[in-house]
Amino acid sequence: MKNLVILLVILGVIWYWRSHKAKRPPTAPPPEAPPKTGSVAMGACAYCTLHVPASELVQGQRGAYCSAEHLRLAENG
Repeated sequence: MKNLVILLVILGVIWYWRSHKAKRPPTAPPPEAPPKTGSVAMGACAYCTLHVPASELVQGQRGAYCSAEHLRLAENG
C-alpha cells in the first residue's frame, strides 16, 4: 500500500509539472535574417532570351545580347 501511495504522488508531480510546462508562453522566435541587399539588375538576351546580369550584356544596334556570338548572329544574319 505504501508503494502505491508513493507511485501516485510521483505520477501526480509529473502530471502537475507537465501541465504547467505546456501553459508557459513560447519563447520568442529567432530574429529573421535580414534581406539580402545588393540585388543585381538583369536583362534578357534579344537572341535567346537568356537572363544575365545587366553589366554582362553586350549592347548592339537591335538590343542587348548575352554574348558577342549572339550579337553577331542576330545583327549580321
